[in-house]
Amino acid sequence: LPSWASFDAQTGVLSGTPTVEGEAIITLRSSNVAGVDTAVLVIAVRTTPAITSALSVAAVVGDAFSYTLTASGTPSIVRSGTGLPSWLQFDSATGVLSGTPTEDGVFTIGLTATNAVGSDTKSLQVTVRSRPRITSALAIDAVVGDAFVYALTLTGTEFVTVQATSLPGWLDFDQNTRTLSGTPPVEGVTSIVFGASNLAGSDVRTVVITARARPVITNELEVFAVAGAPFSFSIFSMVSRTARSSSAVARNQRSRAGSSAQRVGE
Repeated sequence: LPSWASFDAQTGVLSGTPTVEGEAIITLRSSNVAGVDTAVLVIAVRTTPAITSALSVAAVVGDAFSYTLTASGTPSIVRSGTGLPSWLQFDSATGVLSGTPTEDGVFTIGLTATNAVGSDTKSLQVTVRSRPRITSALAIDAVVGDAFVYALTLTGTEFVTVQATSLPGWLDFDQNTRTLSGTPPVEGVTSIVFGASNLAGSDVRTVVITARARPVITNELEVFAVAGAPFSFSIFSMVSRTARSSSAVARNQRSRAGSSAQRVGE
């Protein structure tokens, strides 16, 4: 007898709890005053299937997904999957679930492993998430001295964590509203690095803010022109610090301009 078996000669019962797979070969003998008979009993010990692969997994929208159903137990084991979404296929020969998720969501798949002595059934939960992607403009303008606001927009499965780095002193970032705000004090180009991340991945983008000052004309704004003579006036701007010349015909000349022209002719 194997170690796990015992035999009651009074009742003729062989009993026990098998501990390992395999074959147990037992010789049986029965006798009385008329004679003896012997026989060989072969006990094939098998184990029922038990699914051993993880029952909660993650997937990412747009990325190839693969999951292998594994199970212990005496071969051969037949594996199956039920309740599959449209993007998922199951190969019963290999026990592999595969496909490319097309949308966020939590999908529950029924898994079964069966052999000659029993079966095991479990539920697999596949959580599909989208990576974050920053969608707001990456090149924006600001005006020196004016309040500036920029709202970062993005897609992706919440919860998305957003961070902003390389902020100048005049600019603040509110993580709750994902908003940059402030008042630029001088002209210049500022590059802000945004990082957005969730359980599916991350996205990093650089936002370039160009702050410009409004032009301020610095010319003397009271000039004279001569009737009948070409007139030229150079416009000077504090911002550009360059002169732009333009010709203009004097309109609605002041009377003193006419007087001046008369004095010149005298």
